[in-house]
Amino acid sequence: MALPRNQIRIHARLEDIRTAIQFVREAGQRAGLDDRALHHCQLAVDEACTNIIEHNYEPDQGDLRINIRCGQDAQVFWIEVVDSGRAFDPLQQAAPDPTINLAERQHGGWGVFFIRKIMDDVVYERRSGHNHLRMSKRLPNVESQQSSEGSEKRVTIIDTTNMMRIMKLNGQIDSAASDELEKVFNQNLDQGHRLLILDMSGVGYISSRGLRMLVAAWKRARDAKGDLVLAGLQPGVGEVIKLLGFDLVFTVFESLDAATAHYSA
Repeated sequence: MALPRNQIRIHARLEDIRTAIQFVREAGQRAGLDDRALHHCQLAVDEACTNIIEHNYEPDQGDLRINIRCGQDAQVFWIEVVDSGRAFDPLQQAAPDPTINLAERQHGGWGVFFIRKIMDDVVYERRSGHNHLRMSKRLPNVESQQSSEGSEKRVTIIDTTNMMRIMKLNGQIDSAASDELEKVFNQNLDQGHRLLILDMSGVGYISSRGLRMLVAAWKRARDAKGDLVLAGLQPGVGEVIKLLGFDLVFTVFESLDAATAHYSA
């Protein structure tokens, strides 16, 4: 039976979260959300689905699914994420402290931290053997500005030396893309390119899993007496990085030209 237009069901796999993100984006656009609110909603559903896959479901449970519904009440756009996994209220998790030194931070809890920071209202309910997480965003009084995601390569090598590798990243750094990028960064570090300069001007979206991947690569680079630096952050990505205090961890340049000029001096 076909699902209503405002509902989608995905397999509980990281690579399928991208389908849910696109569904939420299209629903939010129809509701009139602006680009910033759309980015927040995409990030929230990404984090919610990743949390379910990693914590609510067991790998041997069979064909597992996640339902996502979107709707509009008065001036509020809402997203409801439903799963049949073990009873788990993510809102009961203690919030992590983004001011703690990176080496001392706990790995868990950042996805829920994201959701609560960027959405206007978040409610959890256990109902009929299912977890229901409802996340809401107030609708703006301005028309939405639609944007499109390009089909460029995920990573483009711009320049390289014996020690340095300059790469341009494109598209979304979500849960599915993180594994691919991690392999690329590790391969370059293994080849002796200890300084990785990442042009992020083509990245319009990054999840907490993507940030964890960048932090892991940054740690490897620093252990090798090198560094991983970011350049040309788009406003939405920069907001997420500042939200977690990672702007105090990474070296961030306004543009790729500024980054290359600094290390060429």
